[in-house]
Amino acid sequence: MKNLFTEKAKKTSVFLVVLFSFVIGSYNRVNAQTTLAAGDIAFSAYNSEATQNDSFAFMLLKNIAANTEIVITDGAWSDANNYFKINSGTYTDWLMVWKATSAMNVGDQVQIWNPVASTNGVTFPAVSAGSITAGRMINLPTSGDQLFIIQNPTIDSTTNFTISGGTVICGIHTNYVAGATNASNWDDGQYSAGNQNISELPPGLTTGTNCVLFNYIGVGSLNEVDNVRYTCVGNTAALLNDSANWDYDDAAAFSPTLCVNTVTSTTWSGSWSAGVPSSTIDAVIASSTTPGAFTCKDLTINSTFALTLASGVKATIHGNVTNNGNGTSGVGTLNFAGTAQSLSGTAFTHSGVVEIVTGSTLTTNSKLTIASGGSLMHGTGTPNGGGSVSGSVTFQKSIGSTNKGWRMFALPVDALIESFETGINTLCSNHTPSGERNVYYWDATDIGSSTAAGFTQANNTTDDENKAYSIYLDNTSSTIWDFSSTVSISGTPNDGTKTFNLGFTYDPNSTKSLNSERGWNMIPNYFPSNLSVVNLINDANFGTGYKAIHIWNQGAGQMVAMNQSTLVNYNTSGSSVYSTLRQISPFTGFWVKADNSAQSIQLKNAHRTSRTDSLPANTYFKTDFDVFRIEVKDADGNSDQFSTCFTDGATYSFDNELDIYKFKSFSGEVPTLYTKTTDGDMVSLSSMPIAENYNVPVYIESFKDGMAYTVSPITTDYKNYFDVELVDNKTGSKTDLLNNNYTFNFDKNFASARFTLNFNKKSTTSVDELFNQEKMYAYTADGAINVSYSNNNTVANATVEVYNMMGQKLFSQSNVKSGDIVKYNTAANGQVKVYIVKVISNGKAQTIKVVN
Repeated sequence: MKNLFTEKAKKTSVFLVVLFSFVIGSYNRVNAQTTLAAGDIAFSAYNSEATQNDSFAFMLLKNIAANTEIVITDGAWSDANNYFKINSGTYTDWLMVWKATSAMNVGDQVQIWNPVASTNGVTFPAVSAGSITAGRMINLPTSGDQLFIIQNPTIDSTTNFTISGGTVICGIHTNYVAGATNASNWDDGQYSAGNQNISELPPGLTTGTNCVLFNYIGVGSLNEVDNVRYTCVGNTAALLNDSANWDYDDAAAFSPTLCVNTVTSTTWSGSWSAGVPSSTIDAVIASSTTPGAFTCKDLTINSTFALTLASGVKATIHGNVTNNGNGTSGVGTLNFAGTAQSLSGTAFTHSGVVEIVTGSTLTTNSKLTIASGGSLMHGTGTPNGGGSVSGSVTFQKSIGSTNKGWRMFALPVDALIESFETGINTLCSNHTPSGERNVYYWDATDIGSSTAAGFTQANNTTDDENKAYSIYLDNTSSTIWDFSSTVSISGTPNDGTKTFNLGFTYDPNSTKSLNSERGWNMIPNYFPSNLSVVNLINDANFGTGYKAIHIWNQGAGQMVAMNQSTLVNYNTSGSSVYSTLRQISPFTGFWVKADNSAQSIQLKNAHRTSRTDSLPANTYFKTDFDVFRIEVKDADGNSDQFSTCFTDGATYSFDNELDIYKFKSFSGEVPTLYTKTTDGDMVSLSSMPIAENYNVPVYIESFKDGMAYTVSPITTDYKNYFDVELVDNKTGSKTDLLNNNYTFNFDKNFASARFTLNFNKKSTTSVDELFNQEKMYAYTADGAINVSYSNNNTVANATVEVYNMMGQKLFSQSNVKSGDIVKYNTAANGQVKVYIVKVISNGKAQTIKVVN
């Protein structure tokens, strides 16, 4: 089919058939568009003074996605026929199709005009934004006419030449029929199939609400007008569809066609006074009810009010912020998207995310505090950030329980540890008596015989944000250790790449003989934002072979360990915790373990994240193996867990990307449960090679001799292919652990493995059934759906298909081998949110829903 905008018009009948075919074909191919309702668009200009000057414009009153498409017509509506009539014999009345070529926002205007003289009566329009995908320039007679915008109509191109159905979005009317034209039904009763300049009012449109009428405009005997332009006093449907807000001229067309914005600000008092603000319009907050997401120039918060932003809601600010009231409320996002921006007025605390985009510098004037749980996203390469901060920011951290014990802290700003005084006693090297000092860092420096210096008292004049600290807090008996539930620190927020060289030294308190006792380093999350464990571990500059991090859980008195194969929290009764612990929060110190000398890791802005993101399928949570977990617990609820899993590729020695080292409890109240590899290393997660039977030794350590403990299974992520027997190696008793708990008394003198876990394949389950299954995973990342397929048959290949929710096949790739990752780019599909992924292999199909 030839392009109608470059091909000269042929005979009228041929042109009509081709044009209708083009319109229908093009229109029906559109997907991923924004669904519009009456009033979501309004006309903003209409010039009909001469052919060369014919033009009109419309304004968006709703944000729309790329590919959103509408039909524009000057066809005449007939109440009796229930359709728009288009003249099939001439070019006088016609239609065009407009499509958004990118996302557009409330307040954006689109101008359409006649740029050249007509050819055989046909002109092809020009457009200021988006594109005209079909149709011709509509002739706007000076005697008066009407225009309508419709979404998803049905076009009859064979018989009646009509438009029906769909959603009529808006209309504009400039005609006048004496004794008939009125606001309620326009040219009431005057419809004529031979005169498309007379129209009744379509259902769903109300004059002054979502369409505008021009007649009886009060200038002499003038009852119709040739040229009208909105005065741009706001961007609401009520304002645009009130003819009192328009200028008119019956002699000369308005130039420019687009109205010039005269609104400088709009006030939120439960609704916007002059329409939704934009990057050139200031916003004033005069109500604490939430305005939802919006974009503005300057933002002012009036006295006694707060800007309320719920989770996932963003306020994009291109100018400055003045807080004369109560600041912000909620955990939404403040996005600074201008250039030189500043904060003034009353200092305020934001509980959500602050984003400073590339090209912007935010001068804080010490007015900003980010509450515990919030994040500051700034610095080159930071996701959703990229800009810079000038001035001090205060960051808060909720400690939680006030029970005595160690907490592992990091500093998110450029500061000395002694500055960390607000709400907490940091008793560093300058404090006397020395026995009360409570701030330490881990020094992995070799002091001889590959032994680390270990925990070292912090120096108040030299130790800063480049170290992680363990601070002992106790409010149980003396006010000297008292602290509040929230602490804070102020300063210039950290950003940029930070390299930490790792020591490969032994814990000075260990036996200095096992790999599990060597190479530990305590690292700070020195960013003022969450740090993604996924991004950190999978970065090429995470230079250890052991791909895991460990975080101290103060409440449980245990470590939380995360690695590339599974996320394990030893005090969650086996439930998954990756939804809350896949990030390292600000103020947090964590542990990594070198497995050789001269290794290092890097923290980068690219690792930062302000929210909980989707997890890639094969990254630190259960992949294609089944985890069996047991818990030991005393009567007071102190507990620890041990896990084992069965997967192809594992060995009986330590596997860097599968096993997790045991990091013993720091608390005398909490027991420690682990097994040992064939190398003698202590592990809390032991991955085992595929076999039909296993015998796993399990050790327990406790500071409480004679304490009664109960062993119980945690099987929420275990498919029960094995019978599991727990053998007490001291007493000889045996327990069917899948069906019964076991209680025993700890004996400090029994140094061997207290238990043995015997795994025996159920007689009804074959090894092939257990392990040789096709597996598929699907997840979104970097604007694409990623599909991973695996099986134990290296010959069998699969076909990967992607469908939208209407069942249309969007993508297909065959001959996918086990272990391959297939990517389908979703960026080109606009606002499509949900996909169905199907993997077909060996005559079987697996499907999964993916939310983009």
